[in-house]
Amino acid sequence: MQVRVFVSWSGTRSLRVAERLVEWLPTIVPAARVFYSPDIDGSEEWLPTLLKELRAAQYGIVCVSKQSHRSKWLHFEIGALWRQRARKEIPIFPLLLDITPRELDGPLELLQAKQFNEHVFRELCAQIARRTKLSDKQFQKNFKAVWGQLERELKRELRLVGNSNRRRAA
Repeated sequence: MQVRVFVSWSGTRSLRVAERLVEWLPTIVPAARVFYSPDIDGSEEWLPTLLKELRAAQYGIVCVSKQSHRSKWLHFEIGALWRQRARKEIPIFPLLLDITPRELDGPLELLQAKQFNEHVFRELCAQIARRTKLSDKQFQKNFKAVWGQLERELKRELRLVGNSNRRRAA
């Protein structure tokens, strides 16, 4: 059973994590159809496409950083997902990068937000896997095959983003 996953992001750090989720989540959970805004084709009217994907979402992941947690667009997407949540009871999973749950406000503070790490990412993927009816044995095998490379890529990219932000601030 396919599950449509909407990944929300804003800012460079959360974009890097969103890119990796879009790339690796279908490898871990093959029936996950993952969407994020860079998937919108050039020349397309982006707002109708974004709204269509938000309405179709069956699971929401919100990549949250210090840079993005007050973003108007991030909150717009969370609000749209929240509306879907009221209709279809879809999960919305705030995935925290460099921010703690205590620093969140607005609708984000109402959701159980968790700091990105292996255990939390496994929990997130397992929730989606259960919705797709993927066997636990296959899920564990897929996760184990992917996690090491995903973690290395994210650490490298987030370190590069951090270094470029420091250079700009200097």
